[in-house]
Amino acid sequence: MGAIAGKDGKFTFDASVMAYIDTFNLNINGGTAETNSLGKSYKEFIPTVTDWSGSASGSLDLSDPSQKGAVKMLTAGGNVAIKTAEFAVGEVGTFSGSVIASSVAIGAAHGDKMTFSLNFQGTGPLSFTEGE
Repeated sequence: MGAIAGKDGKFTFDASVMAYIDTFNLNINGGTAETNSLGKSYKEFIPTVTDWSGSASGSLDLSDPSQKGAVKMLTAGGNVAIKTAEFAVGEVGTFSGSVIASSVAIGAAHGDKMTFSLNFQGTGPLSFTEGE
């Protein structure tokens, strides 16, 4: 399989495809810890824990249940719930896991569309299901 077109991606938040999203990012980080010893002139590392986070952005549409739900979560006075996020990468497969929304940004520029951006932290494992 070759390159995958961005147009074939899809972002789902809280079991609903989020409307008007034109960009998503998924960051998967493998943790390491130094295990240096006196007398060595190089560093050694061991693997520790993995974490993941991400973001999704596009056009603002507060009639969309996913966008509206993310905004309501963060404006409810700290009552942030754990939701499910899925990142479809064309026919190759889907990454999915539980997330906590960490920020929502809404922007406007004169003569342009209003924008929406969601940032989140993964909690627990991230799974990958291969496509067909």
